This record gives sequence, C-alpha cells and structure tokens, in this order.
Amino acid sequence: MSRHSDTEPDWDKMRDQVIGLGKLSLRKNHYALLRDHVYELERFRELLDCCEELILIADKDDGRIVDANGGACRALTYTREELLSMTLDMLWPEYTQAKNQGFADLNTLGQDAEVTFRRKDGQGLIFEGSLCQQMADGLVLVAVVARDVTERKKADADLRASESRFRSLTQMGADWYWEQDAEFRFTNQTGGGRYFEYFSPSDPIGKTRWEMGYWGPTEDFWETHRQMLERHEPYRGLELRRLGIDGEVRTVIVSGEPVFDELGQFTGYRGVGSDITQSKQAEALIWRQANFDPLTDLPNRRMFHDRLLQEIKKVNRGGNHLVLLFIDLDHFKEVNDAFGHAAGDLLLTEAAARIAGCVREVDTVARLGGDEFTVLISGLNDINCIERIVQDILCQLAKPFCLSNEVVLISGSIGITFYPRDAQDVDELLRNADQAMYVAKNEGRNRFSYFTPALQEQVQKRIRLINDLRSALAGGQMRVYFQAIVDLSNGQIYKAEALLRWLHPQRGMVSPAEFIPLAEETRLIIEIGDWVFNESAAWVKRWRTHFMAHLQVSVNQSPVQFAKDNSNDQWLAYLHDQGLPGEAIVIEITESLLLDSDAGVKASLLKFRDQGVQIAIDDFGTGYSSLSYLKKFSIDYLKIDQSFIRNLAPGSSDMALTEAIIVMAHKLGLKVIAEGVETVEQRDLLIGAGCDFAQGYLFSKPVPPEEFELLIQTGLKF
Repeated sequence: MSRHSDTEPDWDKMRDQVIGLGKLSLRKNHYALLRDHVYELERFRELLDCCEELILIADKDDGRIVDANGGACRALTYTREELLSMTLDMLWPEYTQAKNQGFADLNTLGQDAEVTFRRKDGQGLIFEGSLCQQMADGLVLVAVVARDVTERKKADADLRASESRFRSLTQMGADWYWEQDAEFRFTNQTGGGRYFEYFSPSDPIGKTRWEMGYWGPTEDFWETHRQMLERHEPYRGLELRRLGIDGEVRTVIVSGEPVFDELGQFTGYRGVGSDITQSKQAEALIWRQANFDPLTDLPNRRMFHDRLLQEIKKVNRGGNHLVLLFIDLDHFKEVNDAFGHAAGDLLLTEAAARIAGCVREVDTVARLGGDEFTVLISGLNDINCIERIVQDILCQLAKPFCLSNEVVLISGSIGITFYPRDAQDVDELLRNADQAMYVAKNEGRNRFSYFTPALQEQVQKRIRLINDLRSALAGGQMRVYFQAIVDLSNGQIYKAEALLRWLHPQRGMVSPAEFIPLAEETRLIIEIGDWVFNESAAWVKRWRTHFMAHLQVSVNQSPVQFAKDNSNDQWLAYLHDQGLPGEAIVIEITESLLLDSDAGVKASLLKFRDQGVQIAIDDFGTGYSSLSYLKKFSIDYLKIDQSFIRNLAPGSSDMALTEAIIVMAHKLGLKVIAEGVETVEQRDLLIGAGCDFAQGYLFSKPVPPEEFELLIQTGLKF
C-alpha cells in the first residue's frame, strides 16, 4: 500500500457519492479493485480538469457516475459533487434505451458518436466524441470523452437553412445562377423563373455558351469574349440573344466572375443571368411611341428631325443633294368638320400610305402633326426627277378617299427646297419648305412650289412685323382677353386664363401664333409679359373685390421670361403692392421649360410656391415622354392639350390617354383642366372621366375684360 497516502480515504463514503455501487456486491475485494482504479484516475485529475472536453466515467450497469472532470462541470454547469450523485441517464436520457437496444459492447458505437446532454438548467447540448468501456476484474465502467459541438451544429444548421433559402429564392426568382468549369463549359444552372419555359434547365450542361446558339451584338463578338475569358477577367451586363423553343428571340443579360481555388488555380466561372426580353420589348415600345406617329405609323417630328440632321451630315461629307418636301393636305379641316374626327383619322392614314408609296423605301416620310407631312429624299444624282415624284404624290392625293360610307376629295400643296442650295441648317431648311408650301396653297392648292429668292419677300414681311411689334405696346395696340375656365362639377366659372391679343392698326387682329414666337425670339416678350401680368392682376383684384372672391386668373409665362433675372420677384412685388394674395394668380408654363430647367427655374418656381402662387403645366401631353418633373417640381394643375380633346370619343385612343392623364394627376394630388372643349359630348365625356375643369368655345371664347365681367355677373349660357 506504499503507493497510497498515509491517510486512508473513507471508501464507504466514496462508494455512495462517487461510484454508486448499489447493485454491486459489497465484497471487500471489489472495493479494493475500485480503489485502485480511482487512484489511477486521480493521478491525472489535475490534467483532465484542465481539458475543455467533457470526461465522465460511470458504472455501465446502472449508469451511476464514478468520476467527472472539470470540463464536464463547466459544460453541464454542475459541481463535481452533484455529478457524482447522478446517473448518466439523468444527463443523457437516451443512455438506458441505447444500452438496452444493443450496445452490449460499447465499442460498437465507434468514434465521434453524437449525444445530447442536459445542462443543469435543462438546456440540451450536443456533444461529439468517443464512448468506450473499461474492464476492471469484472467491473465494467463506461468512459465518455466528448466535446461540445452545439454552436458548430447551430452554425451548420443556419448555413443549411441559408443555403435552402437561397436555393428556394433562386428557384422562384427571375434570375438564374450558373457555374462553368475551367474550359468554360456549364456544370450547373439553377433558378431562372419563366426563363426555363423557353429553355430547358439541363440545356447548357456540358456546353460552352457559344455552343448554345447565342449571338452577340457584333460578328466578332465571340472571338473577343473568349479572349477575355482566357485572361480570366470578370464581365458585367453581357447582352445576348437566342431563339427560344417557341421560335421567338429571347434577350438575356449575363454577368460572370472567375473562380480560383485556395492555391490560386483558375477553376472556372460563376455568375448570374436574367431574361430581359420583356424589358427590351417595353423599351422598344416606348422608343416607338416617342418617335413614331401612333395614327399613321410614320416617323413623328422628333424622328424626322433626327433623320434630317443625319442626312445633312451625309451631304456635308460629300454626298449628293438632299430634297425636302413639305406637304399640307388641302381642305382637310372641312372634311374633319363635316364627317367627324374618325373620318379625318381614316383620311390621314390613307394619305400617309399613298405618299409613302410614291417614294423609295430609303426615303423618309414623316407626319409632323395635324395634316402636315414631310418627305426626305437623299442620294439623288439628278434633281430633275423630283418633279416626277411630286406630281405622283399630287396625283395620288387627288384620287377619291373612301371613308366608311363617304367618298371625299382633297388635294395637296407641296413646298420643295434643297440642301445645301437653299439653306445651311435644319431650321432654315424647314422654314424654306414651309414658305414654299404656303405659296403653293395661296396659288390655288393641288400644286407644288419651289423655294426661290422671291420668297425672301416673306422674310422681309416678317422683319416688318417684328419692327411693328416693337412699338405695339407703347402704341396701345396690345389687349388682354380672358377666357372662362369652368368647374365641371357645377358648370360655374371658377377661373379665367389671360390671353394676349394684338390689334394691328393696318392688319387688324394678328394671330398670337404669328407674333408670340417673334416676341420670344426678340425678347420683347419680357416687357409684354410684365404688362400682361400687371393688367391681369388689376382686373382680378376688381373681380375678387366686387363679384367673385375666390376667382383665379392664369397668366402664361414664357421660358424667355424665366431667363430674366428678378422677373418673378417683380411680379410678386406687384401682387403685394396691389394687396392680392398669391392664390389669386396661377402661372402657366410649358413642359419644355421644366425638362430643360436649371437651378434658376426651380428657384423661381419655389418663390411662387412660397407666396401661394399656383403652377399649371400648359399643353400637357404634347411634350416629351418623361414625367419625372412632376415629382421634381411642385405642380398644381395639368392642362390637357386640345389635340387630345379634339378627337375625344368613347373608346378612342384620345379618350384612353385623357383618362390616364386624369387618373395619374389625381394620384399625384393635381387638378386637371381640359382645353379646347367645343361640344357637349366632349364635356360629358370629361365629366365621366373625373376631369376637374374645362375651357373652350363651348363655354366662352376669349373676350375683352368688360365682356368677361358680364359673364361673371350673368353666368354662362351654353
């Protein structure tokens, strides 16, 4: 017993607290064997207590714990004394069941068995380790050595859940994920949403992308792309096309990045792809709507202008002559008025087809608007053939038009001009062609006219008109007329628009369409606009004081006026001097002003807003397709252009567009005013669509302020 200490342990107590020998024989030799075994364990106590692994030793038969190290105490939050009073199945509930189901030889469990132990607070912890037995003179002890893998298991479970979510989202999403090997052949492709309605998910496996029938934007695209792949470079936004199983061309966009292993060796590519066919189709539709006339399917003014610029550049590089034809349909207004706008649309569509049939496919036929068409003819060696083309157009337009049950006859007036002989830029070329067309019309219609130096006389007339305009304001020739704006909910006058008129001493009333562009060009509009504003403010003050306290007057403001410093400050100061609140005035501006605006325009609009002055967009719908300015600027009213109202009819495209504008405006908190209302039917359709206000000849034409004052007093009759 020399290996034992001088003081003999109390082995009876150790029996109850450590080994739990309830089922063992109380024979003395058993105690001696057990005492020797425990003594050997105590030699390693200090070392084992430092281990992070859990170590438990228990009687195999009844599971009573014989010993436990510090790692077990820390992991299970029990003291050693507490553990020595417990059995394994108190910590590991499955112990007895597992023992009874067949591990008579515990070594059959092998290494790294996974068990769940319960902590003192009842929380389950997952352990992984070895489970073995030790024999000592007939005694069988179970030794458990395990490490806590709870956090690792949780991390693994989270990772699997994350992968599952990613896989699920990939499968549901419109995009797909792909992988390629070092030879750029697909090894995996998942997700894709509706893309796989057009292509099989297994379609790419084992193939390179260029073996799958894709084509790029250029003929040498694949050669360039493969060189990039060989350099192991990433790529973004690669746009490709391919025929789907339905025979339709699908457009996809893919991005990829190279993959390297831990040694830096290239192993392939991985990336994502998207089917952008619908968005490309939408872009094409938007582009077509922005560049082509929806009625005739011809290029519109915007597209025509672009093509004219391109043709001029070709001529400047040494090409042949460029010919511009400006065509106006004679008597179109009479047909429209007599048979309705639907018949007028049929006529325009047929006229467009007839004009296009008289020229080559490489020539451009465009509809500028209304009944005006243009033709660009380029690459001609002999300009004398133009007369044959023009005569053919006139002959085709003079043939009868069958419009439903009606047959009508019209003709055409054509102006002809050449580049570079007659003009040096786009604007001059268009002016010349327009002037030549009016000469043909004035000479009796159904004919053509070349632009000639004689037409310069008209330019001289224009100069004289500008000179007369310079003295018109000082000479008392300007007038402010007012046109009623009616509240459609009750048919009463709610607002008025101030409109400028010029009573020329020799020519009489000059059309605003004729002199306002000249006033803007010469910047005379600034002085004239200030006068119009002051006159309008004086009248609205009188009317609000004596007749209608809520009346508003709309005043048009030109982009040229916005360009003048302090112009708006002067207007606001004048309102203040007159004792008028800002809400008495509405400023009408055009879409183009907002689309081309700078910080100064925005600042001016904010000044109006701060003073209570409201803002209206005039001729809405005739400008560009961008609507972003409605969010950028504080707008109160949209005025639907009369071109939409003119052809308003149930089920018509103009009706659909008008309804869409009204709904959009109301969603944005804006009120809507319809311009050019001339019939009761138009008014009723607008009321049904939820339009707020209307103005037009149905209610009142523009009248002098004295007559408008009578309208306020007596009310409208229509």
